[in-house]
Amino acid sequence: MTLEDTLVRESGIDIVRHAIVSEYRIQVLVSDILNIPREILRWDKDARCRYVECAKKGTQTIHRARAMIVGCAGAGKTTLLKRLQKRSLHELQQVQSTIGLEVHEEVFEIAEDKADLRSFTDNSNKEGKALLSVMDFGGQCAYYACHQVYLSRRAFYLLVIDMSKSFNERIDRKFCDQEETMFADWTYGEYILFWMKSVHMYCDETAPVILVGTHLDKSTGQTTDTFYNSILEHLRFDKNLKKHLDRKRCFLVGLHSINDPSFNDLSDLMFCIASIAKEDRWKETIPADWALGESTLRYLRGQNRRIISKAEFQKECFGTIIEKYEQVPDILKLFHEIGVILNFREGVLSETVIIDIQWFVDAFKNIITDLNNVMDNVKNEEDWQNFYQNGYILDSLLEEIWSSKSFNVGSFKPKILQYMQRLGLLVVGDNQHYIPCMNKCTFDAAHEDSFKRWKNKTSVLVLRFQFLPYFIFCRLVVACITRTDGEWGFLNDQGLRLFKNVACFAYKGHGVALAVNHSSIQVQVFKPGNSFLEKKVTLEVRSTIERLLKELTGTFHKEIMYIAGYQCSMYEVFTEYNGCFVEETAIQRKGQMVCPRHALLHHHVLCESDILGYWKQDCGIQNAVEAASRQDNFIVAYEEGLRKFNFKTFEHLTKVGRDALQIYFDKEFPLRDLVSMSSRQENFRKVFRLNDGQCAKLFPADKSNPSSEKFDVTMMYTMLRNRYPRLQAPTKGWGRTPDTSDIRLTDDVERIRIYRNEIGHATEATSKLEKKELEEKARDLMEAILRLSNGVLKQEMMNALEGRT
Repeated sequence: MTLEDTLVRESGIDIVRHAIVSEYRIQVLVSDILNIPREILRWDKDARCRYVECAKKGTQTIHRARAMIVGCAGAGKTTLLKRLQKRSLHELQQVQSTIGLEVHEEVFEIAEDKADLRSFTDNSNKEGKALLSVMDFGGQCAYYACHQVYLSRRAFYLLVIDMSKSFNERIDRKFCDQEETMFADWTYGEYILFWMKSVHMYCDETAPVILVGTHLDKSTGQTTDTFYNSILEHLRFDKNLKKHLDRKRCFLVGLHSINDPSFNDLSDLMFCIASIAKEDRWKETIPADWALGESTLRYLRGQNRRIISKAEFQKECFGTIIEKYEQVPDILKLFHEIGVILNFREGVLSETVIIDIQWFVDAFKNIITDLNNVMDNVKNEEDWQNFYQNGYILDSLLEEIWSSKSFNVGSFKPKILQYMQRLGLLVVGDNQHYIPCMNKCTFDAAHEDSFKRWKNKTSVLVLRFQFLPYFIFCRLVVACITRTDGEWGFLNDQGLRLFKNVACFAYKGHGVALAVNHSSIQVQVFKPGNSFLEKKVTLEVRSTIERLLKELTGTFHKEIMYIAGYQCSMYEVFTEYNGCFVEETAIQRKGQMVCPRHALLHHHVLCESDILGYWKQDCGIQNAVEAASRQDNFIVAYEEGLRKFNFKTFEHLTKVGRDALQIYFDKEFPLRDLVSMSSRQENFRKVFRLNDGQCAKLFPADKSNPSSEKFDVTMMYTMLRNRYPRLQAPTKGWGRTPDTSDIRLTDDVERIRIYRNEIGHATEATSKLEKKELEEKARDLMEAILRLSNGVLKQEMMNALEGRT
């Protein structure tokens, strides 16, 4: 039964008209039964009805599969594609690393009688044929920002992995320049997780992933089973990612010599690719007029057209049959959503269609090229280096780059920039443009200290994702600038503005700080002077951020949404403490409660109004005078305690210092990291230079999970010190006494070690230190404790000052 026959039956029409957007499985079922593009079922009722009416007049079935080749730089992705195309050895030897993204439209035909790949060259005769397009993704992290244009559920994936590299090995900079980016010092294993999570996020649970292990000739002892098992072990903490894999979709390839029969023997892999591409999931039936639209787009691309107006398209498609022009917006909407064109139904963008996406992506990738592909013919190297560091590109440099690559932009430049801004790739300016993914400026210790001086701040709102691709933060920054009706401006106070991981804005007399870390986007609102924060403003900030995130993640897999929560202690927005995240639902309507994360360790008490007061409409704010009084009471008690201070209380205080060090240690070594080390004990023993006793604590003989509560100061200090290069070294370096003006957290780690040693090796002389000198040491130690624990241990400090433990 054809789709046309089905649609004219009341049941079929009714299903299409009333498909519910939120019920994903119903959409899939209806789409599979009727071979209707799944995107149609997410449209509103009127649009679905228009589709039905068009389909009644005639339909055409198309079979177009799409494969994405992804993986780390240098893994052999392009070489694999050339081998699938059965290119010569000479051509393979000439392969260079892919820059950005290469689109190979409909390069393979799937045979009707068997699952086999055939190179397709007859562009004039495509009707009734099953065709496969292939996208070759560049593995350099600089280009990940433009991958969003193509990653979608309308594809299956070949994840290419270099088997000669250990999962723990850091990627070679000659393949991927990661320095000063959010990907700095990533390992090959982290990139595997990145790609698997990217597939899961942009697609759905049914998106197949084919594992291809390359460089078999450089590996020893690898078999398909051992390689597949190692991937499963690497993904053991996320069962959802394993749903994309199948042992039958795992292959090993190597390049030995031309005399080796395995040189061109990719028959099993080709059979697997063809089998997936042949599935009915890629077969869809659309109205005949819409199929004519696809043919028209193909013809225009063949004429080297890049951008056209909507008026040009409807005239090329339907000529003088004006009554058919009303179908054009729906046709463009469908082809935009399935990734064939770019056309947004907003303002001036609605009148323009980018029909050559490869050309558009080339325009962007030529701007954001990394150091390995830097353009030698850029005349003003200083301007380029400034752009490469801070993300601000002068308009004159942009034109120079495009012209130096013989990239014919011409009068299309304003439209290209508008589209790039709409996609969240950049912010268009007058004389310069801002590209967040190129910003390598670090929010360093000086900026942190500047931020800490703001006294009036909200708690830290944490939006925690199951998987958070860094470039969502880049797109959010662009959206805050471009989609807030000009109300969000730049904050220039104290040099706080835009960094690779923090962005500061001004909004209605308040400052708004956004920060990104491994799993969360964090928000904090602050205000200068002694004036109080306005709850109306903080609620508007939250509403705006959540609205923008909903728009940016609207096409994501339904499970990839965030959980709202808070840092249970008053940490700053730019810090990530995984052990201090408490979900919003766990705090609401609880008044005062023992912290669910720290109850046993620190008897930490949460006040609902302090944490939720500025972020929830139905939660009252703690009286500002009372809150200030509580702070003043602590300061009074702090100073009173110092006046009574003696060597014995200093000894008590060093024990609190040990607990502060543990809080910081737990942030840098979360339990999941400690557990993962157990499988490679000998390796980590050497990395962290642990002795037998310390190894026994880190790797318990009974196979139970290690606990930092059992680690002493020496062990935690040793592991933190050897966390290089992830941790920034103390100001004067490891093993040296910091000055009181040195306030990096690693400076405080040194302080805890030094003062613990002073107590541990105390002599009669040191126990009789002058009160002034002892008080200075105590003040220095307590400030270190406050910073490392971010205020969690205030009560423990007061107990120590009063001589109680």
